[in-house]
Amino acid sequence: MLAAVPERPKIADAPLSVVLLAPAAGDRQAVVRDWLAWLEQRAGDAELLLILDGGRGDEIQSHPRLRIVHHVEPPGIGPSLQTAVWLVRFPLMLTAPCDRQFRPADVQGLFALIDQVDFVAGCRVAAPPPAWLHVLGLVKRIVTRIVLGYADEPRVSWLGWRGFWRRFRARHIFGVKLQDSGCPLRLYRSEALRQFPIQSRGTFAWVEVAAKANDLGCWMAEAAIPWTPPNEPPIEPDDPHWRADARLVRRAPDFGSPDFEPRS
Repeated sequence: MLAAVPERPKIADAPLSVVLLAPAAGDRQAVVRDWLAWLEQRAGDAELLLILDGGRGDEIQSHPRLRIVHHVEPPGIGPSLQTAVWLVRFPLMLTAPCDRQFRPADVQGLFALIDQVDFVAGCRVAAPPPAWLHVLGLVKRIVTRIVLGYADEPRVSWLGWRGFWRRFRARHIFGVKLQDSGCPLRLYRSEALRQFPIQSRGTFAWVEVAAKANDLGCWMAEAAIPWTPPNEPPIEPDDPHWRADARLVRRAPDFGSPDFEPRS
């Protein structure tokens, strides 16, 4: 897929903004400490933005690379992400949840691909896909190779039936062909995210961003990342805003204008 992508300026070693989207509770201090330690080992300028969507964050120690942003209304992943997009200072932006789902040491696969595309999405891997899905995928790849002349990459992620149907809708309604369109671990060229506003309130924001970037001609890639589910069960937690956000973006997508103002 990447062979046909127009050449882009090299950016993998550019200054980096890491954005941690923090819940109202949790061991945020330890997670922040881990990411700061990882940034200290990385060459070049870097910053860590902690977007607090609830809670004071008084337990978090100050650091020269750390900025703590107390996000105001409305709450949610989408508004917090929109705030982060307009606050980052550097040309590379990495987003991650402020918990133990991902380890900083495992994100190098994203940087290996970013020179060729506009953003790289993580693909959460906690366990291999079930055997029946592997066989079904193999048959599908053979048929599409014969009939259409191409085949998708083998599936490496299985997030349960709820995750399967969400990704099925993301692919066939919004054209997002990522295996894991809801993964919050992503690496962007910051300028790509500044082209449009984010309408979603909940976790559908990850699908919305990919769909709008795709519509605007951005190129994306995907990298398998080791993942520790935050809650078991379910693997794919419920989001009361998902359907409403999907309906809003499908019926009235907002691509903004060159001078649109971000939500705060």
